[in-house]
Amino acid sequence: MTRSATGIAAIELADLLDLVERLSRLVPKFTAALTAAQLERDKLLSELSRQAAKSHPVRPRSFTHLGNIVRWLRETAGLTRRQLAAQTGISDATLKNIETNRHKLTATTLHKLLAHPTMAALPKLAKEAGLSLGLGNHGRTKQ
Repeated sequence: MTRSATGIAAIELADLLDLVERLSRLVPKFTAALTAAQLERDKLLSELSRQAAKSHPVRPRSFTHLGNIVRWLRETAGLTRRQLAAQTGISDATLKNIETNRHKLTATTLHKLLAHPTMAALPKLAKEAGLSLGLGNHGRTKQ
């Protein structure tokens, strides 16, 4: 190696050693920041879990009418009455009357509800509660 090449290598080695030194000072700071970020993430996940538990209604011991089940399934899915109404083609007022047991479910309205994924458990929950869907086939549509 020539003298100039040796000088360049020495400079590059010195730069590399300087970089290693700076990195060794940064690693503990990075580790501390990462630990703090993980703790913050865990706090946020815990808070989200608490919020989710609050937003999902607790299932009642028993349902007294089909509207109770419709409302519980809707709220559990995080849908407003307006959203479910729009997605099923049922009016807000009709949905409210169903949920408050002021309106009996017609076969047409029930089929619209059962077509929505949120209501998939409606027949099973109704059967468990001893409530009839009034369709004679526990809400299953013919295929």
